[in-house]
Amino acid sequence: MLIKEMKYCYNDIAIVPAIKSNIEHRSECNPYTNKFGNSSLPIFTAPMSTVVNEENFGLFEENNIIPILPRNFDLKKRVEYLKQGKWAAVSLQEFDELFIRSDWNMEISQCVNVLIDIANGHMSKLHDLIFNAKTKYNWDYRFNIMCGNIANPQTYYELARAGADFVRLSVGSGDGCLSSSQTGIHYSIASLISETYEIKKKLEHLGENTPFIIADGGIRNYNDVLKSIALGSDYVMIGGLFSKLVESAAPTFYYEKDGTIYDLNPFEHKIEVYSNGIFGIDGQYNVDNMHKIFYGMASKKGQEDIQGKKTKTSEGVEKIFDCTTSISKWKENMAAYMQSAMSYTNCYYIDDFNPENVDCIIISPQTKESINK
Repeated sequence: MLIKEMKYCYNDIAIVPAIKSNIEHRSECNPYTNKFGNSSLPIFTAPMSTVVNEENFGLFEENNIIPILPRNFDLKKRVEYLKQGKWAAVSLQEFDELFIRSDWNMEISQCVNVLIDIANGHMSKLHDLIFNAKTKYNWDYRFNIMCGNIANPQTYYELARAGADFVRLSVGSGDGCLSSSQTGIHYSIASLISETYEIKKKLEHLGENTPFIIADGGIRNYNDVLKSIALGSDYVMIGGLFSKLVESAAPTFYYEKDGTIYDLNPFEHKIEVYSNGIFGIDGQYNVDNMHKIFYGMASKKGQEDIQGKKTKTSEGVEKIFDCTTSISKWKENMAAYMQSAMSYTNCYYIDDFNPENVDCIIISPQTKESINK
């Protein structure tokens, strides 16, 4: 069956300001959320080996961004993070072994924040394991399960029934993902968020479980983050954009004038980011180029990170990105742009920056060209 209703992506929409805003200055607006108990920007790092490692995990936390330790780390290390109440990713089999076949002592766990990191959130086995785990631990409020990814709004309803706490939306939208181009599976992200939000509101009205919505994939800039939240996502997950930051876990290199390539470990050097695109290294010399090697976790390189071997086929891609800025400067910019958008829409709190209070419009191709710079 062909569904003929048009679906939209971030480029296709714009946020409409309020008719009148009572906010006199954007500093009155609070871009931080406490939905999850800790004050943070509504942003998760993607669980990617080119984004997060042990060296920058705390740095993301310090900058009010919620990091997730990816699956390329040894399971014992990820369990250490889980026991500290930090987010860590596991496979479906690892989740089964940790929480179904074994007994996780909830009495000594302040909070368990686990991401079941699989590409296909539509699998019945995933839904069954979540339900079994939630039932086993008596639906303990400290046991938070994130899952996904999904490309059908109705799957959110099924995962809500299973007991999921966070659901990642989107298949094939990410910078490092080739799933849509290789398989044809996709659902335009703006429409996916909006339609999922409508299902969430209906579940809320019925008093049912309503997982947090996470927009995951295809975030290219600050305004995409804001559009995704205005459309109804509670959080945004970012991979490629974060891999471009100086302190990302992605392999880093730069070129000398003679063309020589120098590999650089950003955690062993003091790197300063100047406004003119120049990077200072150890206060001794400057370079006007710094690059990051980025790849999706479904790529052959990403699967090698996780499994220790390359796969025959790939649904991910490897790219070289120009390094942009630091984590702290990105956070400062994001918080400022959030405050600005909130001031336009008369929202004092980021949790109010949602479809109940903010309208979005579909724009023409000519408008897209004029505003998507």
